[in-house]
Amino acid sequence: METYHRWSGFSRHALWSMVVSSWGAQFTSIARQLGDADWGIAEARALFVQHPEIARAAPRLYEVSVGQTACTCQRRAACCLYFKSPGRAFCASCPVLPEAERLERNRRWVRAQRTLACA
Repeated sequence: METYHRWSGFSRHALWSMVVSSWGAQFTSIARQLGDADWGIAEARALFVQHPEIARAAPRLYEVSVGQTACTCQRRAACCLYFKSPGRAFCASCPVLPEAERLERNRRWVRAQRTLACA
């Protein structure tokens, strides 16, 4: 992680937040495919608390349902600053977004997944 920190200029916390966010998505995607998304959330949380730096960087994982479709969404622990690139917007998981806006973006994403399996 130290090499990425020096190369990118991002804080260690921001880098860990991006990595752990990805891990959370993998846990929940696999568990959903096995038929139990809540199990994936629980297992991800159990892993994340094992190390203080990772626990601090862990996203908040939660389910969002629209009709019969449910997907796991998250609020990352740190902003990746993607929005600062030209023509980019805040990610739906960005902690900078107000909660109501993040949930509305999550609902729009879940609606779009109706014909696909949520990952």
